[in-house]
Amino acid sequence: MKPDKRDLVTFAFSRRDCRPCPIRDRCTLAAEHIARRITVHPEPIHQARMAAHTAQHSDQWRKTYHARAGIEGTVSEAVRGPNLRHARYRGLAKTHLQNVVSAMAINISRLGTYFDTKPATQRRPTRIHQLCTTYTPAAA
Repeated sequence: MKPDKRDLVTFAFSRRDCRPCPIRDRCTLAAEHIARRITVHPEPIHQARMAAHTAQHSDQWRKTYHARAGIEGTVSEAVRGPNLRHARYRGLAKTHLQNVVSAMAINISRLGTYFDTKPATQRRPTRIHQLCTTYTPAAA
């Protein structure tokens, strides 16, 4: 079999084999006159995907992903706050200066949050939260 444009291989069963099958309804949701088809990745891609899935259970992968999550959070903060996706100026020098000053502003904001000695004010519970805590079986 030759992969299609998405690099997937499709295997089609004949209608003669598929229609009389007693467990057809558990196998496919296709109409009665359509035979079963299975689409899979080629063997090298399948093995690479399975290796990637198994690697996710290792401590090294978790450590690497944890670092990446911190970086992604910083990028997200820079995009939401000073909107670093769009430059306010033209020219590489001014755009670079904007990025550096925005990074400094984010760091100063983080330092202010870190050294803040006042405890954060508690939000009052929402109405739905009050109802859920009042009428739960555990509270009765």
